[in-house]
Amino acid sequence: EALRAEGVRGGIHGGCNRPLHQSKLFHDVDIYGHGQPTARVNWPATSDPLALTGELPVSAGVNARVLTVPWFKHFQPAIIDQYIEAFRKVTTQHRELLAADTQSKTDGIWFMPVKN
Repeated sequence: EALRAEGVRGGIHGGCNRPLHQSKLFHDVDIYGHGQPTARVNWPATSDPLALTGELPVSAGVNARVLTVPWFKHFQPAIIDQYIEAFRKVTTQHRELLAADTQSKTDGIWFMPVKN
């Protein structure tokens, strides 16, 4: 919100890709046509490969601490300078902004489609 208030538009959101070890691609998708999710092919039917990854608190907590920014596909110094100044202003005031933040944490997103 603070960045948008400073004129930063499009492509800004909290979080990043979810941790790969929790991806449906690895645990729910039959990548190679075995008739079951690829992660289960060489495991006993009663096993849960997702549970076997264990806790990865750093990977799981990254989304609460990062911000995704838009790509700059073309060199536009005025726009880039505007973004730099907006980020500088917001990061300088981060303590005050965080104290007033009432929004819930983001869990991130995936930037790739999953076909069933």
